[in-house]
Amino acid sequence: MLATILLKHDFNKNVANPYIILPLAVAVLLTLSPCVKAAHPLITDDSGTEGKNHLQFELNNELSRDGAQDAGEHSITVAYGIHESADFLFTVPYLVSRVRDPRPVQMDSGIGDIGFELKWRYWERDGWSLAARPGATVMSGNEDRGFGSGRAGYSFFSILSRESGPTALHLNLGYIGNENKLDERVNLWHASIAAGYELVEGLQAVVDFRGQGNPDKTNRQSPVAFVGGLIYSLHENLDLDVGYKTGLNAAEAGDAILFGLAYRL
Repeated sequence: MLATILLKHDFNKNVANPYIILPLAVAVLLTLSPCVKAAHPLITDDSGTEGKNHLQFELNNELSRDGAQDAGEHSITVAYGIHESADFLFTVPYLVSRVRDPRPVQMDSGIGDIGFELKWRYWERDGWSLAARPGATVMSGNEDRGFGSGRAGYSFFSILSRESGPTALHLNLGYIGNENKLDERVNLWHASIAAGYELVEGLQAVVDFRGQGNPDKTNRQSPVAFVGGLIYSLHENLDLDVGYKTGLNAAEAGDAILFGLAYRL
């Protein structure tokens, strides 16, 4: 996988800025065969669904750096329309960790906790819509290596979307039941808001702000993050995206590059 190869590269050697991989990632994405539609790189979800018997495949990637540690999260999400206004979603994450200091460099990787979700859009009128998204995770990741929580988790999100012409706004309010064996907080809140604007046909600029409860029991500060990015519709059934995430306070981990694609059938 491209992201894993990039993490293995020593960013401090012959590269002045680690985010040189951003255009490289875009170049690779543009060589892929046509496929999708997606809300990535946004953290905030929208109320849209696939439609009955339609499928969407997403490949999303996040490469981050926090001090001497690099991390990669690569996930495959499949969404299937069980009704015109309801989707079933299945997500498999693959996690990569790379510690650069102290030497020698240490690499580890593995499957994370697999997630299942149901998204139901239950109301819409005059460009406004509301949806609910309950979800659960299973204990598929190894908690001893930092790839899982050791227990099944659950969540519930409420979604408000507003679309008008070239502009879209989305608001998420949620609860995360962070059941774990890691001595982390269990009850976490989530709030995020996102906006998108179609610059030209097929190209959308997006921004996102997210606040969330801190799982670290020793830290009362809630992590706050900002995401900015672009979504390009290469084809009616294919979207490519790229973005940049940064923490807005000390509780949020270091900066990250986001890129992905989505293919709809």
